[in-house]
Amino acid sequence: MVGKIKVTIKPVGDGCNLACEHCYVAGEPKKVKRMTEDTLARLLEKSADYANKVEVIWHGGEPLLAGIPFFKKAMKLQAELPADFHNFIQSNFTLLNDEWVDFIVENGIEAGTSLDGVPDIHNAVRHYADGRGSYEQVIAGIERLRSKGKNTGAIATFTRYMVGRHMEVYDAFKELNLWWQLNPMLKSARNDLANKRLFITPQEYADAMIELIDKYLFDDEAPVFDTADKYIRRLIFGAKSEKIGYCPKGSCQDTNIVVDANGDVYPCVRFSEMPEANLGNVNNDSMEDIFRHPFKERMKLRSIETVEGCKECEYRKACNTGCSQIAYWYNGDQLAKDPLCPAYKKIYGHIVETVTKLKKGVIKCQQQ
Repeated sequence: MVGKIKVTIKPVGDGCNLACEHCYVAGEPKKVKRMTEDTLARLLEKSADYANKVEVIWHGGEPLLAGIPFFKKAMKLQAELPADFHNFIQSNFTLLNDEWVDFIVENGIEAGTSLDGVPDIHNAVRHYADGRGSYEQVIAGIERLRSKGKNTGAIATFTRYMVGRHMEVYDAFKELNLWWQLNPMLKSARNDLANKRLFITPQEYADAMIELIDKYLFDDEAPVFDTADKYIRRLIFGAKSEKIGYCPKGSCQDTNIVVDANGDVYPCVRFSEMPEANLGNVNNDSMEDIFRHPFKERMKLRSIETVEGCKECEYRKACNTGCSQIAYWYNGDQLAKDPLCPAYKKIYGHIVETVTKLKKGVIKCQQQ
């Protein structure tokens, strides 16, 4: 038995009530296939037998489409098992009514959403199939949780619509007083046209992050900007110190799996429905065999020794080779270079330069 694993569960697979253009899965309402109670029970039982602590991330698509009865069954099963379960729901919040909020609060479930800060930026990509934006519904969900004393946070995605307007997004999250992250647009599963329209370069992402970090470092009234904090933490303590994120304690592949609605298992949500990345099925395979699958074993080989250019990089401890999933997604090789490598280097370099200048300023003041 291991200490802790992180199990991302997609209870309705890629099914979603939205049709976000930049989504890494092509979820549609007609694709909703709810996980059966038998599969749910096997997954939770095998997880509890394999690890003392199980962090469950309910994901999608849109996980709330599974319905409250499904989640009540999940909570009941977890309570009967020996492992310590911790639950987190990543939802678009558009389905978050008062009944859902009460359920989340009563069961101590953490919840996060996706929000691009500024209404027109958000609605340009996060919309329904008929083109209607979802911004107001997401904000309403946030406020419902807050009215019951439940804190939440949001992930924003840096797309072409946000280029040159990232400081507006910063101000919007400050106005909302909302914990947030900023993830770069990687690759849409919709179509090539969406990729071309929304694509941003590593340089654009780095330049925006540098401006945001400079603002955030000296803004005492800002809510937590977790992306900036993570870059700083990794420079100080190294990427392996991260509890959650890419490459905790060496490789995220030692602890992380994703389970689709039919029980199929993958290394990451971005691998769903990739035949070569299928690690098995919880209905038929043991957790030991799933975590020892050859595809996963190759991903575990990723290190500063095996990824080209990492051994010589001055930020290798902070970055720890970046993300194996993104590298595979772009290059078809688990040991390939993360395409965001140039952005990481520029961001880490700027933070170091900023801190160095501050240190010199302090020393100069002390000498006067």
